[in-house]
Amino acid sequence: MIEWVPLDRVLALVAGNELLGSGSLVGLLYLLAQRSKASGSEGEAVDPASLAD
Repeated sequence: MIEWVPLDRVLALVAGNELLGSGSLVGLLYLLAQRSKASGSEGEAVDPASLAD
């Protein structure tokens, strides 16, 4: 089952082992990398709260 969730819930899903499958993880990592690149913060830590925009 595919479910769209707000990015602010992602950390809780990972902690609860509810984010399953490489497809989900690859897509999520791509999205986070694109947001990091767009914000000019390549190589820096990303605040999870900033992902909820």
